[in-house]
Amino acid sequence: MPRRLIIGIFLTILPLTASAKSVIEWDFRNGQTPPGKWEVRGFSNVKSYQEGIMIIADKDGYMTTKPEFKKKIDAVILTIQTARDMEAVLLWQEINIAVKGYNQLPFVLEKSDAPQVVDIDLSTLSIWNSRAPEFGIGIPKGAQVLIEKMEFVSYNPIEKIFHGALSLWKFDVYAPQAINFLWGPWLNFNPIARADMYLMDPPLGNSGMWVVYIILAIFGLRAGKNIVKHNQPQAKALVAFLTVVGCLWIVLDLRMGSEILSYALTDWRDHVLKNPGERNARKHRSFHDTAEDAIPTLTSSGSYFFKGPGKTIYFSAMRYLTYPVKPVQSGPNLENTTYGLIFGTNDA
Repeated sequence: MPRRLIIGIFLTILPLTASAKSVIEWDFRNGQTPPGKWEVRGFSNVKSYQEGIMIIADKDGYMTTKPEFKKKIDAVILTIQTARDMEAVLLWQEINIAVKGYNQLPFVLEKSDAPQVVDIDLSTLSIWNSRAPEFGIGIPKGAQVLIEKMEFVSYNPIEKIFHGALSLWKFDVYAPQAINFLWGPWLNFNPIARADMYLMDPPLGNSGMWVVYIILAIFGLRAGKNIVKHNQPQAKALVAFLTVVGCLWIVLDLRMGSEILSYALTDWRDHVLKNPGERNARKHRSFHDTAEDAIPTLTSSGSYFFKGPGKTIYFSAMRYLTYPVKPVQSGPNLENTTYGLIFGTNDA
């Protein structure tokens, strides 16, 4: 390898590695309230304790401070405890409008007896601005929350490239539309975004096909330059370009095949190898084991009550599994049922 190339690579990588991942920590324990003064609006019961800052919300409210982040913030990590399941929000002031307002990012907190760590990605939000003059958290009425600390994470370029490469090979979970459609490679640049990217449709982040398009554009322009400026035979330049196309095609085929194979491996691990009562069937989870256990009781009377997530799929499955005994969801026949099954929903 030529010395100039080695020196060039070294000079390129050195400043990137020097800009290491950084974490800004706001630790609320021991009576601290970093980074400084907080402004509380709405709820009034906010106190500092050894374990952190306690918020008891007698009504909807929020607390904000002026962070003055020096680097771009990619993610927030909260160490927090709540007495009940709830939805809170991160909020920050919008600096591009004349009237003072806040952008909000909802997140879910589950009831816990000890502080839990909640990872929240900000890098995929187009409305997020690390230079927002105010940042804070909003809590709904009736909540009791203990905040131990907030951590603000910035990833360096090398880490982003590494996590971007990993995200291209992260597979979606099985969905019914997979028989006709796959999202394909997807691109995110930190581990929190990568973990969450398939939680919704379309996935969070950007299509990984942009990487393919950029590679094709680079080699296509290079082939054209070799033909025009260096008088390279058209056939030779075309073969070089088509070789790149073929290699990318093979890589994409390998990835698609690996994703389909991952569905089978998941089924083998979570369903075939599990004992009865522990099996999970893709997005139906433990429905089949639950139904199998309940059917003898449900079919011992003329009809039974059933409630499940969604509108038809679970109800239709129960009609098939318990035929000729039919389930009911509502109506006058509901009063005549003795037994019932509620699956995958909080209704009770």
